[in-house]
Amino acid sequence: MLSLMTKQGLINRGDWLDWGCGVGAVSQLLNDYFDLKLSTYDKYFTPHINAIDETALLPRQFDLVVNTAVFEHVRDRDTLDEIESYVSDKGCFAIHTLVPENVPQDPNWMYLIPVHCAFHTNKSMALLMKDWGYQCSVYNQHSKMWVLFREPAAEVQPRVEQLNHALGWQYLHFKNGFMDYWQ
Repeated sequence: MLSLMTKQGLINRGDWLDWGCGVGAVSQLLNDYFDLKLSTYDKYFTPHINAIDETALLPRQFDLVVNTAVFEHVRDRDTLDEIESYVSDKGCFAIHTLVPENVPQDPNWMYLIPVHCAFHTNKSMALLMKDWGYQCSVYNQHSKMWVLFREPAAEVQPRVEQLNHALGWQYLHFKNGFMDYWQ
C-alpha cells in the first residue's frame, strides 16, 4: 500500500519513520520488495534494520510516520502526541490499529486482552485527527491501515480516485475527515 501510494504521489518518498516498530518487520519488507527506506525506532525492542536512536528523533522531521499495532498499547495522550509530533508539516501519519464504531461492553470481546490498554472509536480518531490538523484520510482494507493527510481533501481525493481507477477497484477508501470504515 505504501509503495503504491508513493508512486501515486500521495506520500512523499523522503524520510520515513516506523515508531514502535518492534524488530522492524515492515521496514524489512519495504526494503526487500519495494526499495523503500523506513527508519525504525522502538523503546522496548532492538530493530534489526534501519534503526535510529531516540536522539535522532526531531519534531516535524518525517514525511511519513507509521505505527503498526501501537495505539492500543498507549496509555496516555502525551505519547500519542509525541508520535504525531514527528510528522512533517506536509507529511502523512499512517496508523494500523482496530477502530470500531463503538467499543463493545463485553468482557469476552476478542480485542480485550491484557496487553491492550486503550481502545479507539471512529469518533475518538476523528477528534485526534482534528486536533493534529489533518484534513482527510484513506483506509486500505488489506493492510488495515489508515493514512491521514494535512492536505485539503480536494487535492488528495483526485489522486486516490486515479489510483483506484488504475487498479480497477476501490483499493483506498477516501473521506474528508476520518475514514470511518468499520461502520
